[in-house]
Amino acid sequence: MSNIKFVSHHYFPDDLYTREVVYISVDDKFSFAYVSRKTKNGDYFWATPSVSLSKDGAKVYLASFLLDSSFLDREIKAFLALRPWETVQPVTQAQTPKVTVNKSTFFDEECPF
Repeated sequence: MSNIKFVSHHYFPDDLYTREVVYISVDDKFSFAYVSRKTKNGDYFWATPSVSLSKDGAKVYLASFLLDSSFLDREIKAFLALRPWETVQPVTQAQTPKVTVNKSTFFDEECPF
């Protein structure tokens, strides 16, 4: 079993093909992205990002990251299905320290500039 950790999450509500991007770390060695892609019938699936290229007049897609194990791919997709970024508590205003700046610190008339 691999040690999979959540790194960050980005949501793209305006994009037609990609709904969200999640960066994960595997065994504290690799960090990479998985994207939630939309199919033609409106379903979503998780995959590594791909690059589209033209080859012999046709559009082809190449994966940006290849896993050497289907077991690891299943572990990652099971991890993503748990959606750990939704359980992370955002910082609230009550937790955010209030910073007070003394104006004389920045507007001292003895300052040469």
